[in-house]
Amino acid sequence: ANRLNIEFSELSGYALTSVNSQTSRIFNKVKQLCAAYQHEEAYALLKNEIDIKKVETAYERKKYYYYLGLTTLAGHHNFIDAHYYFNLVLSDKSDSKLDLIDVLATNGIGIAYELEDELDKALTYYEKSLVQLDELIEDLGEINDSAEITIIYFNSAKFYSHIGNYEKAVNLCTLGITCLLYTS
Repeated sequence: ANRLNIEFSELSGYALTSVNSQTSRIFNKVKQLCAAYQHEEAYALLKNEIDIKKVETAYERKKYYYYLGLTTLAGHHNFIDAHYYFNLVLSDKSDSKLDLIDVLATNGIGIAYELEDELDKALTYYEKSLVQLDELIEDLGEINDSAEITIIYFNSAKFYSHIGNYEKAVNLCTLGITCLLYTS
């Protein structure tokens, strides 16, 4: 900074922006890989490219743990670690406001219990994620990430169909489709 006659604050601000944009690019790539059901590759990308000690915001930490939970569950079928990562998201109290990652993690726990054939426990988490999603939509009025919301509706609808509550499954599918159409 001294040699270039630049204030250190300008230089450190640039470095932080560069790190954050790199992390954002990695999260976007992980999201794309997960959407393409390439969870093992997404897991490897997270583990190899993001140093959790350097992640600065609570939201990015939660995102990191959410994607670790998802990729551990879907890519490695490791229910115990998936529960652990999803619960790290939910235990982060640095921001008391509910966000979409919280809802996704709650829904993820429902998926893990469903895959373990613990349907009563799964039902608890699916219902909770739907209540959280309603609260989030009500508080924000509109959420830009309709694909993520649709995933919550889809996972929940699939579960309700699994347990024979077809009316609720169809209603959730309708909400998911409406969400996609509304934001398209």
